[in-house]
Amino acid sequence: LDASLIWSAHILTIGALIFFLAKIVDRLDKRRTLVLGYTLHTIGFIAYIFVGNIWQLLAVQVFLGIAAAISIPAFDAFYSRSLNRGKESSEWGIWESGTRIISAGAAFIGGLLASAFGFRFLFIFMSAFALLSMLIITHLLKKNEYKKLFPKRF
Repeated sequence: LDASLIWSAHILTIGALIFFLAKIVDRLDKRRTLVLGYTLHTIGFIAYIFVGNIWQLLAVQVFLGIAAAISIPAFDAFYSRSLNRGKESSEWGIWESGTRIISAGAAFIGGLLASAFGFRFLFIFMSAFALLSMLIITHLLKKNEYKKLFPKRF
């Protein structure tokens, strides 16, 4: 029951905030907003290391929900601009399929790491990976390298 409550709080936070935050993100610099979202995700993953009870875990999950509600609309704006006319559904399908397959693999690998080395190791690994992702996206956006990834309409 605790796990379902925690996951529900995370998803509910995203669902409740994404509509409103997306309207705000429409008016902001998408690059800065995306970096902010990645930075908040990194902070959230680091916070897992210090969780000592269910309420702290709930707070981290809500925080990560806020990070997702900020970063998802910004990323989707970038991705939407790169879609080929007439192929929007299949190109979104490729993205959505890929994210689900990668998430499934990450969950499996995370389970293996937690079983072999413990959750603290897993959270440190996740934090390092999130930090690396944040640094890469910051570099790509700062150098306008994203135009190579998303060549259309930039």
